Amino acid sequence: MTQRPPILKPNESYTFGSYFLMKFAPGDILRELGASLTKGTINLPIASSMELTRLPDLKQRLEEGITRVSLTIDTLRSKDTQIL
Repeated sequence: MTQRPPILKPNESYTFGSYFLMKFAPGDILRELGASLTKGTINLPIASSMELTRLPDLKQRLEEGITRVSLTIDTLRSKDTQIL
């Protein structure tokens, strides 16, 4: 098995946005940092005093939008894209 060269340079500092500009899969970058990428659903607590009648609709719209976004698409790495 061939070992590939490291993605991150030890003497270089990185900002949050610089990781998005890299041409590597997020999972590979995280693996080098000793972390992993997990995609899943989280259940947040809901305040009982709020009426959230449109919550199911919002949840469906968010889930539909999430399935269309890939963390490896070149659009995210475009220099014209602002990363907040």
